Amino acid sequence: MTLFLDIQPQRSLYDVGGLENCQEMGISVCVVYSDILDECSIFIPDDSRLEQFQNTLPDVYLDDHFSSDMDELISALEKDNVVGFDIKSFEYHLLKPYIGNISHIHPSTIDMVDYICKSLGLNLSAEDVIPHTLGLDKTQRDRHISHECKDDDLEKIISCCKNNVELTHGVYTYGVENGFVKYFDARSNKVLDLEVDW
Repeated sequence: MTLFLDIQPQRSLYDVGGLENCQEMGISVCVVYSDILDECSIFIPDDSRLEQFQNTLPDVYLDDHFSSDMDELISALEKDNVVGFDIKSFEYHLLKPYIGNISHIHPSTIDMVDYICKSLGLNLSAEDVIPHTLGLDKTQRDRHISHECKDDDLEKIISCCKNNVELTHGVYTYGVENGFVKYFDARSNKVLDLEVDW
């Protein structure tokens, strides 16, 4: 089974003094999508916040699994393949307070940003890959949030995280089915293909 992961932190990198302190950002919401089960699990570590949200749960989330049990999340990440954008250098560090040593998860992880950057020798972001691979227009691109999204609206954060795992799944599936993904190359100002073997 393959899991697609996105985490929205409680605080920004600015709040904690930079990327080297990202494990201090805390976790607001973690969304995991299972391709085999075709379902999302939504983890909210704050029990009271989770309970408050579930008391007014919109119908659109009725098929989703909600939990505040981070051990349940860690167990899933340890036994299944995990896919994401920049998760080795960001999401996994957000999980350090819950998991401690994260290195044993990495072998089963496909970090698409890390994979692409190593293949090309370039520093690219998800925004250089997602819209071009999936053919998203400007409106659709703007739905993809950054790690710096700060909002007290829990429903909006969950919606954004679910959208992110949907986009991640889309790029991964495109690569599996076509043997390549598309990215924007700033040097040539062109959209180019990159062969992938994930």
